[in-house]
Amino acid sequence: MDQARFSVCRYGEDGIAEYVTRLVGLVKAVEVFSTCVSAGSSKRVIVTNGEVNLEWTLQGGFRRG
Repeated sequence: MDQARFSVCRYGEDGIAEYVTRLVGLVKAVEVFSTCVSAGSSKRVIVTNGEVNLEWTLQGGFRRG
């Protein structure tokens, strides 16, 4: 059975997207997501596997997709 793979992408103050990690398991993706959010240097952070599964934005907080 194939395990789902997720990527974490963060958007800086300039709006440019940067993948922090790609094609990892869910637990690792959530750990990286949490680190990016707590670092405070991003405007938006998402976890995706082709669609947005978890999102945090500076103005809006958390949202599950």
